[in-house]
Amino acid sequence: MPEPATWEFPAVIESARTIAPRNVDGRTFDRFGLAYPIDTLDDLPVGTMTAEELQKYADIVTHAYPDAVFHRSPVPCSEFPVENMNTVSFANMAYVSLHAVDVTTRERARVCLEHLQSKLRDRPAPSAGGAAVESKDSVVIAVGMTRDDLLAAIKMCNGEDIGRGLAIVGPGGEWPVTGVFWSFDEYDTILAVATEDGKVSHLTYWTSRGFGTSKTHRVESERTSNALTLDTATKATRVE
Repeated sequence: MPEPATWEFPAVIESARTIAPRNVDGRTFDRFGLAYPIDTLDDLPVGTMTAEELQKYADIVTHAYPDAVFHRSPVPCSEFPVENMNTVSFANMAYVSLHAVDVTTRERARVCLEHLQSKLRDRPAPSAGGAAVESKDSVVIAVGMTRDDLLAAIKMCNGEDIGRGLAIVGPGGEWPVTGVFWSFDEYDTILAVATEDGKVSHLTYWTSRGFGTSKTHRVESERTSNALTLDTATKATRVE
């Protein structure tokens, strides 16, 4: 089955571009390997869309190497953390279910997509919100808060998703990984958030300099926390 010589960014993108410069709808992929903007992807009802509807949102690497992307996943479908998956994750699975060279791979992807969509539909309804606000001048991001409250807190502090610029592949072979790495430029803070069962389970943070200097320095400078308070008045970050 076709497979790239390397999975490193950006080489894998350029390798895939020689095979699949456009998606199934004829749209050109951007430099991050996406055919549609993140805002469009985030608004899609992926839990109820058919594979035929989802496939065009798959990334460039999946378009070029569907079998290899599917088999690259380090965990079986039943263990995929659906709360950490984004639209591209579902779209990639849909594309594989329709276009993989191997018939068995197509069927496994089809079953996996149906399973994941069912899990997504069965997730608890969003909370009433507001738990992210400590006072009018501060916002708290903490382990245990719901993902919906997390996203509300991130929005309040103008957080920017920077995952699409990182050489990281998600558990479902998706790339870029979104909804995990957030930059708060005004607060000089980079935050990585892990969620489980719809709630924040782990927080890792860096200063902007510590995160961006090098991969080695990033590992050395990363810190974990149960909660971070972002002061919207002073733009300071307090670690609990």
